[in-house]
Amino acid sequence: MKSEGKIYVQVCKLCGETKPLVKSHIIPEAFWREVRNKNEIPLLISSGQNQIPKKAPIGVYDNTILCAACEVSFGKLDDYGIKVLLRKSDELFQPIRNEDGSVVYVAKEIDQQVLLKFFVSVILRASISVQPFYKRINIESSHKEIAKKLLRSDDEMDLKPFGVVLSRWQSEDKNINLSKNLMDPFQENLQGVNTYRVYFGKFTAHIKVDDRDFPYPLNECALGSNSLVVVAARNFSESREFEVMRDTVRKSNLNVKTLRRHFSVR
Repeated sequence: MKSEGKIYVQVCKLCGETKPLVKSHIIPEAFWREVRNKNEIPLLISSGQNQIPKKAPIGVYDNTILCAACEVSFGKLDDYGIKVLLRKSDELFQPIRNEDGSVVYVAKEIDQQVLLKFFVSVILRASISVQPFYKRINIESSHKEIAKKLLRSDDEMDLKPFGVVLSRWQSEDKNINLSKNLMDPFQENLQGVNTYRVYFGKFTAHIKVDDRDFPYPLNECALGSNSLVVVAARNFSESREFEVMRDTVRKSNLNVKTLRRHFSVR
């Protein structure tokens, strides 16, 4: 049985060496801290049936996967992901409204290779974690080895079979605060391609782990496909995620406090 704060001496799941293992976040703690800094307590919410949300003041970490050196090696990638998706996202991503009323966010000065490697590092860490929050991330051994090789190299490499399409909640949505509670990642078939949906606050990453390319039109907005990063806007209040979060929180012992804080119960 794993106990909080316990130090394990085991084989590091990245470098393969036997070393003391350290506390490692899969989704960087900054995304959880964003909720905590607003005097909210982050909730872990699952889209599975009969799942009760749990408080997660510092997010989800695993002390059974990485040694200190490998944990540190993810630092630059994590910092860049935090910068783009959290700290400077409103500055980097500018909204554009199309003639049909739909909205996309467009960013220019982003190192897409580094951002894509950040997402690869997250999906790899999630796949080797023993935490229940990540139990629905299960990628093939061959893809794990490709990811490890890619992440150990500072050179630009062919990132296939990985790819990412981003979406984002519209900032004017009245229930946007609830979206900052992170739902557990899950596998989905996106237009015939195997992907995993992972939440990073107001951004959602659809991470491809598949030897096949994204089909049209997803291939035209995937990271690295052109000089701009194009992110589709989604309405959180009209999404399946909102229904899951609302219904799950309602059924939990936290329902009254959380619902009053985030939205009115009809």
